[in-house]
Amino acid sequence: MYLLTISHYLKDSIIMGIAERREREKEKRRNDIVDAAEKVFFTKGIENATMDEIAEEAELSKGTIYLYFKSKEELLFAIDLRAIKILMSLFNETVRADNPAIDNLIGIGRAYVRFSREYENYFKTLLHFEGNESGMFKAIIIAVIAIFAVLVLQFRSFIQPLIMFVSIPLAFIGSIWAWFLTGNTFSFTAFIGLISLVGIVINNAIILVDYTNILHKEGKTLEAAIQTACETRFTPIILTTLTTIGGLLPLTLGGGTLWAPMGWGIIGGLITSTFLTLLLVPVLYYLITKTHRRLVKFSIDK
Repeated sequence: MYLLTISHYLKDSIIMGIAERREREKEKRRNDIVDAAEKVFFTKGIENATMDEIAEEAELSKGTIYLYFKSKEELLFAIDLRAIKILMSLFNETVRADNPAIDNLIGIGRAYVRFSREYENYFKTLLHFEGNESGMFKAIIIAVIAIFAVLVLQFRSFIQPLIMFVSIPLAFIGSIWAWFLTGNTFSFTAFIGLISLVGIVINNAIILVDYTNILHKEGKTLEAAIQTACETRFTPIILTTLTTIGGLLPLTLGGGTLWAPMGWGIIGGLITSTFLTLLLVPVLYYLITKTHRRLVKFSIDK
């Protein structure tokens, strides 16, 4: 019985070792393909590069390349993720929790300029935009990742940026309804509006969460801090939304089929996200903070 147990253990260990080795080999080959794609993209340009050239550079068959990446766009997205990691590391070098917000913003700007100079090829891949659906989707993903990374660096938390990101789907719901009610369709300018909308609506949530954090650190209870923050920031948030909508109305009403989808998308998104953010963000902040405290207390007691 003892020998049988040892035999099973050794067999399982060998199987796990083989599986881990295969996984490492797959990851290494994937990185080798991305390295080869970088060389081809950076030397011949993204538009002129072909999968055949990438396969030749990686010393692999074209079929093997397609096992890991279905298209050139997927390879470009993998390179973009590398670029974002480099950019985030530069941001992390400049952003400090004890720095004033304005100093952190200036530091982020300088890090971005440094990135564009020291990593010119990566910078160009991030700026590369293809006017198709996959390119649009990739651009939205990159924008969201970049915003999330900056918020994590600023708030030194992964949970609070997630609370703020609740505003984004709420905004998209409003944009879709606005296009439907006004008879507009999704277009390139509408897509530009969505990208702009992501940054605008996040701002309202940042104002609420940041002021709540300040009040809580000053000694107010969690409930009192949330209530005071909502009461204090309610008017500025509403007025900011109204002035933005007012500024967009002339372009939206007189812009014809070119600019109307962008304008209505931003206006619809602002309306829904503003009011729903004022309701959901404080509730989520309270529930998640309470839950986090209970988990921390439970782990300490345990």
